[in-house]
This record gives sequence, structure tokens and C-alpha cells, in this order.
Amino acid sequence: MSGKYQDLRYNEVSFKAAHNSYQRDETLVEQITWNPNDPSDAGCRAVELDISQSGNGLEWSVGHDAGYETNYRQLSQFLAELRAWGMNHPGHDVITVYLDLKHVATSNFPDELDQYIRNYMSDCGQAPVYTPGELMGGASSVPDGARKYGWPTLGELQDHFIFCVTGSESDKATYAATDPKNRLCFADKDEGAGDSPSSDDRVFFNYHLYSDDKSKWCPVFKEAAGRRDAIIRGYVLNGEDLWNNALDCGCHALATDKIKGHPWAMVGDQPFVRLKPLP
Repeated sequence: MSGKYQDLRYNEVSFKAAHNSYQRDETLVEQITWNPNDPSDAGCRAVELDISQSGNGLEWSVGHDAGYETNYRQLSQFLAELRAWGMNHPGHDVITVYLDLKHVATSNFPDELDQYIRNYMSDCGQAPVYTPGELMGGASSVPDGARKYGWPTLGELQDHFIFCVTGSESDKATYAATDPKNRLCFADKDEGAGDSPSSDDRVFFNYHLYSDDKSKWCPVFKEAAGRRDAIIRGYVLNGEDLWNNALDCGCHALATDKIKGHPWAMVGDQPFVRLKPLP
């Protein structure tokens, strides 16, 4: 981990994120591998997986269609890849994993999803995951904890993963509201182009970005830049102008399909860079 960014806090940086990581030509590990000789060559610090729960609540498959499929790759396979990579790269950067909830089958899915992740990410019983409860601390909610205590630095988050459920608004709202102190994943909230990121129980926010709407979302991002209670993901940034505008306006996670072969698809000469709107 470079001294260029290890003292920056998680809410103070921009980073490249892969969109629909399971559909890429690159493997999951290739997507997160940093190439110092070509910063646009993958180097993602976030990935995304679409997941669906089995009827008995015990399994999760990965695929775009809503509904559990035994013939799809299982979430356990992707988690095992991430865990093996982490163990083979001590001191690695924090990796954010977005889990898009395509289908949940049980009312107890928050506990079942958390336990499933623990089963495949744990080493000697301890999953290397930074959790909402850690950010929450002694506060009454996750946003209050973020405002009161602040995020760890990237140096403090090394060797960790951060999970965030996205996708179905009703399902992720249920997840966020269910025993937040003991949840394993964060949950995001979808916002419109001109909406300020705001929630009573969430600190991650999701924006579908279009160049035509820049006059709406760019001022919102700049105003929110550096806020402890607002981590912004923009998707799908598949063009150079949209990418550069999102980066300049203060987007944290820049989600794209352009993992390799596009020289503009990088945040800088390091995997993390300070949010540009910050002084």
C-alpha cells in the first residue's frame, strides 16, 4: 500500500469499480489486480455481483435474472476467490463488494446472507470484513456513527473487504433496518440525478449517471464531497467524458464495463485518489 493514499479516509477517495463483474471477460482477480505500469489496466477497488437466494435460504447463485439457479456459478465460488486473493496478498487495499439483490426467498435473508458470507470469507472464525456496526460505534444509527466517529483510513482498512447490498430497494431497505449493529453488509439507497444523498439508516448511495444530467448530479456530488455519511457510486460510466466528469465532480466508486483497453478508465496513478472537489 502506497503512502500516497493510505492516510486518506474511505469517504475521501475515488476509485475504479467493475460493473457486473461476473459478466466480464476478465476474472474477478484480474479485475482487482493493479498494474502500476498501466493504471487503466483493471485495478478496480470494487466489484459487483448479482445474486439470488435459493428457496431454502441456504444458497445464493450469481446471474442477471431474478431467481436462484443451480447451473449458475454460486456466490461461494466468487467469495472463495476473493478470500484466497486476500490471503495471498497481505497488506492489500480494501476491496468493496457490491451484492445486487435480484431475488430473496425468505424473511430471514439478512441473517442468512451474512452467515453465508462469513462461511466463505472467514479465517479461523473471523471474516476480514469492515462492518456497519464498526462504523456505527456507540451511535444510534450508521449515518450518526459515520458523522460522529468518521471512516477509517485506507491504511487502517488494509486486508479488509467492505460488502454493500444494492439492487431491490425494498429488500435492501429491509436489510438495512434489520439489526444494523450486527449486520455484515452495508446497504445503499438509489437516488435521482438531482437528489442529495440522504438516509436515516444508510451511508452508501447509488446514481445512474447520464451526461445529459450532469447539471443535476455534479453540483450534488460536489456538495456531498467529503461528507462522512455519503459514499456515492455512479454507474455505468462507459464513456470518457462521463467518466472524467464523474471523477471531477466527486464520485467515489466509478462503475464501468471498460475494465481493460481504455486508457481513460482510471482515477490516477494510484488505485485511490483524493476526491477532486476536496481542498
